[in-house]
Amino acid sequence: MKKSKIAGYSLLEVIIVLGIIGVIMVPLSRFIINRIEDNRRQQISDTIVDEMYRFIDFVNSDELETIDGNLKRNPLFQIGNKKPEYSKRVSNYKIEDELTHDNLHFNWGSGIGSERNYFTDETCQGSLLELSLKKEFLKCTIDPLISQQLVLSIERIDLIGDTKRKTIERTDFIAMYHPQKEEENLYVDNLYNNFMQSFKDKSLYLIQADMVFKEKEDNGNTNWQLLKRNNKNIKFGELALNADALSNDNYNYGIRFSFNSKAGKYLKSDGSVNTDKLCWNTKNSQYGPCLMAKDENKLVLTSGALDKNEKMPALCWDTQNKAKSVCLELKELPEDFSITDAQYLDDSNFILTKEDNKGNQVAGTLVANVVIEDSHYEGSKLVKEYRTVPEVSYHSFTGNNKSMIVGENYVGDDLKEDGVITIPRKLCPVVNDVRLWPRLTVAVSSMTPVVFDDEKNILDVDLSHESSTRINKIKHVGLSAGVVLQARHGYVVGTATTPFQPTWIISASLGVNNPENGDSSTYVNPKSLSIMAVEWCSSIKGDYSTSYD
Repeated sequence: MKKSKIAGYSLLEVIIVLGIIGVIMVPLSRFIINRIEDNRRQQISDTIVDEMYRFIDFVNSDELETIDGNLKRNPLFQIGNKKPEYSKRVSNYKIEDELTHDNLHFNWGSGIGSERNYFTDETCQGSLLELSLKKEFLKCTIDPLISQQLVLSIERIDLIGDTKRKTIERTDFIAMYHPQKEEENLYVDNLYNNFMQSFKDKSLYLIQADMVFKEKEDNGNTNWQLLKRNNKNIKFGELALNADALSNDNYNYGIRFSFNSKAGKYLKSDGSVNTDKLCWNTKNSQYGPCLMAKDENKLVLTSGALDKNEKMPALCWDTQNKAKSVCLELKELPEDFSITDAQYLDDSNFILTKEDNKGNQVAGTLVANVVIEDSHYEGSKLVKEYRTVPEVSYHSFTGNNKSMIVGENYVGDDLKEDGVITIPRKLCPVVNDVRLWPRLTVAVSSMTPVVFDDEKNILDVDLSHESSTRINKIKHVGLSAGVVLQARHGYVVGTATTPFQPTWIISASLGVNNPENGDSSTYVNPKSLSIMAVEWCSSIKGDYSTSYD
């Protein structure tokens, strides 16, 4: 009888197999542990970024829709809000500026002294918002992941802006790091990639993230400071280059996340992102910084190119009709254009044009207050001048009784004379810090040397309407011996709010010879005389022999 052969493995073979399995399992287990730790870090960063996102969404909303469909002004922007907390603003406008220490920040978190309840819906327990909103911004309570199982916690929020005007230009979040051991402060940098992913998932645009610190004994949030080296902020994600910067065991360390308000999110074409300022570069199809001006009436939007031929308006918008409009563009002269003594300037030809539906170029209509920059010579000196477009108007004097006829020794005094012409004086602008002054010149339009009719006690003529000056049937025509016109500043009685209204006072003397009697007289402001008045504003002040401005 044969013995059966027993199959099996030797002890050496088993040991070798177990060794191979061990070699594989050690890095695999480490990989699994790293994935678990990374997932936890991602959960933490997602939760913190969600809290930031919700608050930024609140800040970006100028108006809040209540549960009943009404729109209420965001209390952060209400002038005269009874709750001073909504007026809190800090003034460290530059990203390098040190944090403020004036208690004008918002304390965050879920503990005592937190001001988060000022932004939660009134349906939430302890809310101080006093509004029930259709949209949920902040959750009623902070997620336990960042309030109980602490790794990072939002401690403070700064709104950078103007307290009086209630503006908000930037929103800063300060999150404190809670290491398991004191020597693990540098581990906060492990969260960098997780936060970048969280911001990407929420479409949040981060300006900058900087490291901050405060003393451990300080339980408040007033004394946080930027961590700097060589007067430059140490940024989150760059701690490997500054390993010794977080070595002080007496400090708590954290991260300051900074977002531009109204521009804290990527802009979307569907209008879902709230933004007040949309500035678009037509050349590279990217948005960028907006153009600002001290005076909104003098805002000029150009491409910003260094080449003067490309400094043309890039975006024209009709604010009243909420639609794009025709732009005032720079019209370049053709290369074969002959430059003559007329001195055409290639950078001064602005043409308001548009193509119609047939492809024809048509001129548009410009409605604006125009100030002309010009120059002229005074002797050998070239003088620069700003002036407005002249305005021309027709007027006639109204003197029509015997008292207007004066003797040869009469000295004109328009304060005591009848029949003068009074014109409201223009209010002139200030251009480039240069004041413009009201100017006026007058010229004779129509004049008839009618002799005063003693029987009718009138001047038998009417020049009050420019379109009917020749309808008059004049019987007593004399000879004109000369006309003198005078214009000066004056005032008339106004209203209770503006008791004196600035005016122009225009008077005239007309010399009339009566052939029948062979005598001559001076007629003061007679209705037989009309004028054309030309009024404008100029940076060169006129001489009207008066102390009035």
